[in-house]
Formats: sequence, structure tokens, C-alpha cells
Amino acid sequence: MVHAKLWDGCSFYQNQEWGVVAGPHSYRPDTKLGHYDKALEQRFLDHELHHMSFYEFSPEYTHTKYHVGFMGDPGGPTFYIDAYDTYKYNKRQPPCFGKVVAGEDAVERMIAMPFEVRGDDRWMKPPVKIKSMTILE
Repeated sequence: MVHAKLWDGCSFYQNQEWGVVAGPHSYRPDTKLGHYDKALEQRFLDHELHHMSFYEFSPEYTHTKYHVGFMGDPGGPTFYIDAYDTYKYNKRQPPCFGKVVAGEDAVERMIAMPFEVRGDDRWMKPPVKIKSMTILE
């Protein structure tokens, strides 16, 4: 997903249950809800990476603060960054695939941003988009 630049242009929003969420979404001021962007979603579909093949969870890799996991069942392409130790609240969680190991302050800044409520989500003002993702070696 990262090498294919599928996340480029996707947006973050706040979610009260998890923390911050990113996926093929766009902030649209003309609607009351966030917008699942069909063009962004199509990139994931074209690469057959629009969801995980199966749901996999291990209690050895639980969701604690700053862990990253896919949302949904079986999960993906939308992911979230835990702002809390969520494992103690929900024992069957989406797969965890990483952890923020540097730049935690950026996550905290997104959580603290002013927002506009749209449905169950809180869209940050101004909107926060992913410019580009890189895998660090």
C-alpha cells in the first residue's frame, strides 16, 4: 500500500473510540458526513488491497497507545492510531500491524485539534491529509 502510494491524498479524522483514523476519505464542506472518496477507494480496489484476506488477532500484539491497526472485519484499508490503551475495553480488536515509534507529538496534536462533528466522526479543522507515506528501513 505504501510503495504503491495508495495512501497519498487520504485524510485523517478523529474517532472517539480509537484516536485518529485515516483512509480513503475526504472532507467535504457540502455534506453533513465525512465522505468516502470513490476515486481514492478505487486505487485500493485496483491493487486488490481494499481489505485484508482474513481477520487475524493475537493477544501478544494488543492495541495500546500509538499502535496502528486496520478498522473493520476483516479490516482495511482504513486504519487507526490508538490514542488510548484500547485493549482493556475490547478484547476482539482489528489486526495491529505497527506502532508509532517517533513523532507521537504529531498524533497528540491531531487529537487536540478543533473539529467539526459529522455523524460519528470528528473532522479536524483544518482537514489533515496524508501527503506521502514512506517505510523507514
